[in-house]
Amino acid sequence: MKKIDLGQTISIFANVGVIAGIIFLAVELRQNTAAVQGSTYQALSDGSSNQYIGVVHDTSFAEILIRVYQGAAMEDFSDIENGRLIFYYNAMIQRLENSYYQWQTGLVDDRILQSYGWTDGVLTSKHFSEYWSLIGATRNTSPGFREFFEEHVVVWTEDQTE
Repeated sequence: MKKIDLGQTISIFANVGVIAGIIFLAVELRQNTAAVQGSTYQALSDGSSNQYIGVVHDTSFAEILIRVYQGAAMEDFSDIENGRLIFYYNAMIQRLENSYYQWQTGLVDDRILQSYGWTDGVLTSKHFSEYWSLIGATRNTSPGFREFFEEHVVVWTEDQTE
């Protein structure tokens, strides 16, 4: 029978320790990834909620948005109203691009993008379509996001009911 000397014994324990350390790191990494994903979802949700709560607390702006949903065009609004809507849209686009970036990096899955309603709501309104044509498509967004956005949003057409 072959004897195991002290050096071999220490080497075996060291190897077992390394393997145990790698397993521990894998478990920690998985937990950290889940925590980062949860924080990312929460931050994206908070951004949406804050934008909506702002509208709830500002009845004059809520009335402006109702007109957007009813099919009003840019020409139907005052310069101040259009300005308010442009700032609202800019904030919305920034939030959407952030979600897109988080999706691209794998921090969130497709559910986050599906939650934004690409085929209904303000994104498909006549007013937003005019905004996108005049300002939105040229604002400081990444080319990848602009391409993704334009593929997913149903652009308003004159054929839509107003």
